[in-house]
Amino acid sequence: PRDYFEVFAQCRHADGAFLAKWEPKSTDGPGFDEEGRLTDRKLADAIAAKAADLGKVARFESKEQKQVAPLPFSLSALQKVASARFGMSANQVLEVAQSLYEKKITSYPRTDCQYLPEEQHKDAPRILGSLPIPEDIRALIDTGRKHAAWNNSKITAHNAIIPTGQSAAGLSGDEAKVFEIIWKSYVALFLPDYRYRSLSVTVELGGERWKATGRQDIDPGWKRLFGGKDPDQEDEETDPPLPTMRPGDAITGEGGEVKARQTKPPARFTDGSL
Repeated sequence: PRDYFEVFAQCRHADGAFLAKWEPKSTDGPGFDEEGRLTDRKLADAIAAKAADLGKVARFESKEQKQVAPLPFSLSALQKVASARFGMSANQVLEVAQSLYEKKITSYPRTDCQYLPEEQHKDAPRILGSLPIPEDIRALIDTGRKHAAWNNSKITAHNAIIPTGQSAAGLSGDEAKVFEIIWKSYVALFLPDYRYRSLSVTVELGGERWKATGRQDIDPGWKRLFGGKDPDQEDEETDPPLPTMRPGDAITGEGGEVKARQTKPPARFTDGSL
């Protein structure tokens, strides 16, 4: 492990407070390593001391963006999510998915495909009608919506794993967990896009530049089904709130903070990630 430092300024705008990270003008000089990381603690402390000052917004960007629901599951994608969420081994997930298939509750599990035949789209009302979808979510479903997952040109030997519309009563604990992952991925295909505003601000403070990014949700869309999270990323890091600003707006620096970091090797593989 190698030590390095990050410097932050606590900034206050008329519409709210936020944390901004120091942006060095150059990382070629002394005090930085070959990766551009700040390694000089004294320099870090000196930069942090400049954050108690008056400044202004140099640049502010706001872009409306949208994110469609993820593709339905192949076997490996299902194994990865079930491993991260429930600690299940790849073999356990396969056995459970095979059991669900043999009970005719879900489609064939040994597939490397995450797409669906276009002719299956007409089955959506029947399949959706069989699923335990909360009423507030069901009200948002559009069975005419055609997600990019419906694509005949991407189909291999078998299509993605989806519910069949058969009754799922009497499932074991593991079966219920895996089935929930599968049916929710199918339902999400018929829900609105997740829409949000991506924000970025650059602040001039104490003769230095500091940058922060943030996000403002506009419509949770399909993420409502997953409690506002991305189902493929259990440890998803979300951007913090950031007030809307304009270039030239006044900023008050309420002090700086130096955070000591250490480089880390890549995380060891779990059964699922491998």
